Amino acid sequence: MKQPISRVLKRKLFPKDVHIARQGDDADCAYLIQTGKVRIYQINGGKEYDLATVGAGEIIGEMALFVNMKRTAHMIAMDDTIAIVISPKMMNQKLAKTDPTIRAIVSMLSKRLIKLNKDMIDQKDTFQDIQKTVTGLTDKILDSVPDDQPDDYKDALRSIIEQEVGEAAKTIASLGSEIKKTINQDVP
Repeated sequence: MKQPISRVLKRKLFPKDVHIARQGDDADCAYLIQTGKVRIYQINGGKEYDLATVGAGEIIGEMALFVNMKRTAHMIAMDDTIAIVISPKMMNQKLAKTDPTIRAIVSMLSKRLIKLNKDMIDQKDTFQDIQKTVTGLTDKILDSVPDDQPDDYKDALRSIIEQEVGEAAKTIASLGSEIKKTINQDVP
C-alpha cells in the first residue's frame, strides 16, 4: 500500500525586531505564525499606529493576497518568530475549493478591515487634534487667572476644564465618526 507523500511546508525564521514585511511592499505571501509574536502597525502622516499584536496560530499578510494589493501595514517580529510561508498559489488553491459565496465574503471582509483600520487611524488623529486644542485653551484660561490665586486653585480649575472639555471632545470625535460613516455609507 502506497503511503501518501507528506508535503513539507516552507518555514521562515524572523529574528526579534526584524521586519517581516513593510507597508507598501508587494504581497508575495502570507504567513502562519507557529511561534513568536508579531506587531502589525501602519505609518500615516509620519506617525505609527498599532493595529494588532498576533501570535502562534494566527495568519498575517493574507489581506493583501485576498484583494490583490500592496501590503497595508508593517509587520515586525517582537520575539524570534517562526512562520509557515503561504504562497499566493497555495492560498488560491485553498480558496478555489471553497464555495464562491465564501470567497466573496472573505474578499469583502478583507476590504472592510482595511477601511476600518484607515478609519480608526483617522479618528485617532481627529481626537489628538481636539486634545491639543483643549490643552491650548486650558493653558490660555489658566494664564488669565490672577496671580494671587493659590496654585491648588489653578490645579483644580485645570482638572475641571480638562475633564469637562475632554468628555465633550470625545463626544465630538464620536459624532464626527458617525457623520463620516453616514456620508460614506453605500446606498443600496
